[in-house]
This record gives sequence, structure tokens and C-alpha cells, in this order.
Amino acid sequence: STVLLFSVILLMLNNQMNYEINNSLISVITVSTLLLKSGSAPFHFWFPNLMEGLTWMNALLLMTWQKIAPLMLISY
Repeated sequence: STVLLFSVILLMLNNQMNYEINNSLISVITVSTLLLKSGSAPFHFWFPNLMEGLTWMNALLLMTWQKIAPLMLISY
């Protein structure tokens, strides 16, 4: 979360807050942190260990609702 916050701050400081995905390092960092937060490959190292100890309802929430916001941000 901290890396995502700092990458968005850097984007704002560089005035790159348009809706295009640039090939800049800051954009790569932003997308990487969103992929890490959503638990998608190859950033899914934390996901299987966490899923082992959850109940079915918590696992459902983790696998669906938690991924909606990062995937919406990646799609723009």
C-alpha cells in the first residue's frame, strides 16, 4: 500500500496523471503494486499461505470483492 501511495504521488508530481499508460518506471511500479494487491501471478506469493487459514466466507471475500478495486484501476 505504501509503494502504491508513493507511486501515485510521484505520478502527480510529474504531471503524468492522464489516462494513458506510459512506459515510465512510475507506471510500472503502480501497476506492479496493484497486481500485488490483487494477488495475481507472479505476485501471488502471499495468497496461498493466507488462504489456508481462512473460513469459506472470508476466502470468498478475499477471492472476489478485494480484487475489484485494483482490477478497475488497472483497466484504466
